[in-house]
Amino acid sequence: MTNPEFITITAFAELCGVSAKTLRFYSEIGLFRPAFTDPRTRYRFYLQGQLRDFARIQAMRECGASLSETRRALRGKPSAAEQRRFLQRLRSAKLESIDEARRSLAWVEGALLDLEEQAPLHVTIKYCAAVRVASMRTDLKHYADVHQHENSLWQAVAPEGRLHGVLWHSCADGGPLECEPFVEAKPESICPTSYQLRELSGTHVARAFSSLDDEEAEATYVGLSRWIRARGYRLAGARREIYRGQLLEIQYPLQME
Repeated sequence: MTNPEFITITAFAELCGVSAKTLRFYSEIGLFRPAFTDPRTRYRFYLQGQLRDFARIQAMRECGASLSETRRALRGKPSAAEQRRFLQRLRSAKLESIDEARRSLAWVEGALLDLEEQAPLHVTIKYCAAVRVASMRTDLKHYADVHQHENSLWQAVAPEGRLHGVLWHSCADGGPLECEPFVEAKPESICPTSYQLRELSGTHVARAFSSLDDEEAEATYVGLSRWIRARGYRLAGARREIYRGQLLEIQYPLQME
């Protein structure tokens, strides 16, 4: 190798602002090859004329293009329409990353607010699969009235050992109360005419646990609502109460984009 214009991989890497390891990797995957490789020593050498080509790769990578996208874009000379589609895809990906960063920031800020509480609420998000239920939707004058409707439903459908709880369609302070006690129904279940068989749709929920004490449950509702607002989530249906032995699992269905 006697060409005085050849540049060692270390020197070329320094000119490009990357590591020699990056240049070796790009060479191995066929993205950016050296101008010459010594057949005896396997040393790689580059030319100054390759700096512009590598700058194009760097610009695409810094915009968020994947290695495969960068490789496709470097094949031949893309048309203006192809370049536009490529850049539009990158823009969409960047906007999605910004939205994700905002959600993460809201999550952190909400967690900081939770730490200021004497008893921080432990909220998690999970997916609840769809389940077939027997239910009865009804209006109430007082929250406590729900228990008699629950008891009637449980006696009619025998929920022992199965999922059961209440959907709250409307529970505004000082306003109407509309609830829907439900119990998981087996495929062969026969439901009395006063109840309905339907599917409780699958959804992501934000959930927290409380004891069955009314004051603690109310505080959990307040904390869960604050947690959702702080993180920018929106509700996607009736709030759910699920009985878990001596615990109450409170669920808020969420709109997940």
